[in-house]
Amino acid sequence: MPATEFRGTSLERTRQMLIKAAKIGFAFGVVSCALALVAANFDVGMLLLHPERLVVVGPSRAEVLRMASLCGLFSFSLAFGVIALCTRGMLWQQGARKMNLLMVAAVVAVVAGGAGAVILAGPGVAAIKQFASATQTGQPGAAAAAGAQFEELVGVVFVLLWQTVAVLGFGCWFAGLGSVFTSEFRLLRGACLVAALGAGVALLGQVVSSAELTALGVVVLLAGWFVTIWFLGREFAAMGPISGTEDEDEDEDSARDRVEGSQ
Repeated sequence: MPATEFRGTSLERTRQMLIKAAKIGFAFGVVSCALALVAANFDVGMLLLHPERLVVVGPSRAEVLRMASLCGLFSFSLAFGVIALCTRGMLWQQGARKMNLLMVAAVVAVVAGGAGAVILAGPGVAAIKQFASATQTGQPGAAAAAGAQFEELVGVVFVLLWQTVAVLGFGCWFAGLGSVFTSEFRLLRGACLVAALGAGVALLGQVVSSAELTALGVVVLLAGWFVTIWFLGREFAAMGPISGTEDEDEDEDSARDRVEGSQ
């Protein structure tokens, strides 16, 4: 990283931020997945293959779905964005162009994933409640309208934003990151490549209109995502404190050389 970038942040601060973001992202990601399962009454097929059927879960589970979406927003978008930014700073000497391209891929995933979470937590949950209310009061026309609205939102959130745009961004980021690490970090590199493979399978499923193939790819991508985030936090924590901040004599370029040398 050039000396002018992140002028007020030392490598050690960046390392600490990455570790904290990895912990937060992992924790909120687990909670998000668990809440999504609860909202779907533990029907994995509904979540992965037929998310439009979530419209029948009722108001109480709709609130659980809202919490799952917001936890996913914190994990797969906000925390991941911080992780990607910190990784860019720590590994800058692997190639400025490569790290900038990885950051672009991360931004695509963050924006698409975050937008989908906000839409599902807002209009999506509202449509579920409208469907439940119309069903209880015997208004089939209103129920059908709410169901159609939710189905349209599912097409935007699940198919377009999450399973296509976000998956593409995640896949490019993980594939690029996996190419950065040396054989010394076999598990971390392997987790990155598994996540990238999952993204590729999910996108292939979208191309051939196979919900089953897309669902398989998403599951593999999620597994690789969690393992990669876990190992990123662990590896940078094991690195130990990095001396040489902006208040000391050692410049940041020398400190970054030592970071790259440890990998």
